[in-house]
Amino acid sequence: MKLFVMVGVCLGIITAQAQQLQFDPSFPGGTGSSGTVFSVQVQPDDHVLLAGDFTTFNGQANRSVVRILPSGQRDTSFQTGTGADGRVNNLRLLPDGRVFLGGIFNNFNGTPSKNLVRLLPNGARDTAFNVGTGLSNEVLGMEGFADGSVLLGGFFGQYKGVPTTQPLKILPNGARDTTFNLGGTGTSGLIEVIRQQPDGKILVAGTITQYNGQAVGRGVIRLLPNGQRDTTFNTGIGLASGAFRAMELQGDGKIILAGNFSSFNGRAVQRLIRLHPTGVLDTTFLVSTPFTGTMVSILVRKNGNIMAFANYSAVVGQLPYAIAEFSPTGLLLTQPGVCVEMNSVPQGSAELSDSSIVIAGGFTVAGGANRPRIGKLINVGGSSAAAPSLSASVLQLCQGASVNLFAAGMLSAGRQWVWYAGGCGLNAVGFGSALLQTPQQTTTYFVRSEGACSSAGICDSITIVVGDTSPPVPLQANLPNLQAFCSASLSAPTALSSCGVLISGVSNGPTTFTSPGNYQVQWTYTDAFGNNSSQLQQVQVDSIDTGVSSMSAGLQARDNSADAYQWLDCMLGMAPVAGATASLYPNPAAGQWAVAITRGQCTDTSACLVVTGSSVEGSAWQALKLYPNPSREAVTLDFAFPLQLQLHDLQGRLVFEQQSAGGKQNLLLPALKPGVYVWTFTYNNQRKHQRQLIY
Repeated sequence: MKLFVMVGVCLGIITAQAQQLQFDPSFPGGTGSSGTVFSVQVQPDDHVLLAGDFTTFNGQANRSVVRILPSGQRDTSFQTGTGADGRVNNLRLLPDGRVFLGGIFNNFNGTPSKNLVRLLPNGARDTAFNVGTGLSNEVLGMEGFADGSVLLGGFFGQYKGVPTTQPLKILPNGARDTTFNLGGTGTSGLIEVIRQQPDGKILVAGTITQYNGQAVGRGVIRLLPNGQRDTTFNTGIGLASGAFRAMELQGDGKIILAGNFSSFNGRAVQRLIRLHPTGVLDTTFLVSTPFTGTMVSILVRKNGNIMAFANYSAVVGQLPYAIAEFSPTGLLLTQPGVCVEMNSVPQGSAELSDSSIVIAGGFTVAGGANRPRIGKLINVGGSSAAAPSLSASVLQLCQGASVNLFAAGMLSAGRQWVWYAGGCGLNAVGFGSALLQTPQQTTTYFVRSEGACSSAGICDSITIVVGDTSPPVPLQANLPNLQAFCSASLSAPTALSSCGVLISGVSNGPTTFTSPGNYQVQWTYTDAFGNNSSQLQQVQVDSIDTGVSSMSAGLQARDNSADAYQWLDCMLGMAPVAGATASLYPNPAAGQWAVAITRGQCTDTSACLVVTGSSVEGSAWQALKLYPNPSREAVTLDFAFPLQLQLHDLQGRLVFEQQSAGGKQNLLLPALKPGVYVWTFTYNNQRKHQRQLIY
């Protein structure tokens, strides 16, 4: 059978906001009953009697009947020995603590007591109640009276070997009460349940259609204390079909009846009705929700609500399976949902002084947990207004890492923290006060308290940032300055992100330089989350000094410490001169000569020098280098020989003058206005002029 559980407000049903019910997780504190429990009765001290078809309770041998404490533990002061050797269908508690058991069994604690026995308050068989050979068949309906007598109904036809009618009344000593319904033939049909009213009258219900040979309204009759039919109780035609399976009295004398019927006295009803003390249908009690199935047992609660336990075949979304609670007017109350979802119907129930309800039957799973055939429903509040206090082991982490989330705060019974991603109620990711998560992206987690029996609490959230908010850290604290001749190329340096990712730097401009000069490159490292850091790197590109001096010994390359030299014959298409691979080309013949000078990967060639005889026609000015141009406040002079330097403005005014000893020299200029100036270089009584742009 499919289980239907109603949560919240049912469609088309008016519901009342009341305290909800869920199972007490600490009850019964053991393995429960080994078999079905059919009857439950509570004593004034909240000790609970259970009877049924079981052999152990909480793992201890205890056959057919047991008494438990409010905690669910077995009451060891109630000793029944080996108990009944068969099934106990019904249990009725007397005001003095004695107990009637009826069912289908042969012996009790090893002594013959067929299908009926009375126990003393301590669980021992009451030997003052002598049933002799007992009843010929099974007992179903039963009611015990304060004087120790009992009224029975069921499948039996004899008592102590003598034919009997039903209901059968047995006196406190075990003898048949022959004055009860004297001369009457009793009921036709099966008696399912018997209840005595406070005034001594007796209600008998089942599939009854006749009493003492006269037709009666089908289903229920009322008897006088002497067994005669009470004709002031008139149900009309009663049930069209079906039977009353359960019956309880309200404090105002009204009668609650339940079973598998669908009409009463010609009026459509829904398997749960209330009668006035006269037997007339109470139309103020109207269960308007349609359903099929059989109500097995009912409980009238202290607050007037009615618990109805049934194998409902319900309209989806309107009725739960196994348990429903109705108001005193028949309204279906807000249901406890999965808190009391069960896999079988409770056969009996009893309410304790704290309003908790012990239920028992053949179920093994209830409220989402293993509960072998017994449980206790407790009241819980409708909601929890307290917001959670949220925290996390970290608020920021790298992808693939885990975080522990924590929720703290007061929770009422039966509630728990429920975690969501994307908004409360949208995507549940876990339960409880602690949660381990491995988010793949920045995620906001939402938390609220929930109980299947009540509305959700206040929602709060916490955001876990997946990624990095720290700048990458360069692998080299300081990048080395690069110095090269002719050209230079830089390789991208690297940095490490906080998440351990290696990041290559990106330059703010070119990384290859082919012109002499001083350059500054900024490297920027940017991780996947936009965090960045930067470093500066200095680059100096120098030109090779290709100046050549004419000396008495020959032609001398002014750069005399290069890696390689090769003198060339300009008149033969720059053909290499064999053997001329030093900085000095001794005693060159008349002609035109140049030198190729190599430093590292860079080679540069001088201008051609004309040699006539043994003299060298000068081209020394060709080796003069002054840079940068334009400049701001400093220039570099590169000339092998001593020079007289002068700088004039365009009006002819001298603004700078200096004597150079030759070689490479840095010149610091005075603060000059931006504009064009003219250098005058004097060497060996010869002058050379060159423009200089100052910005």
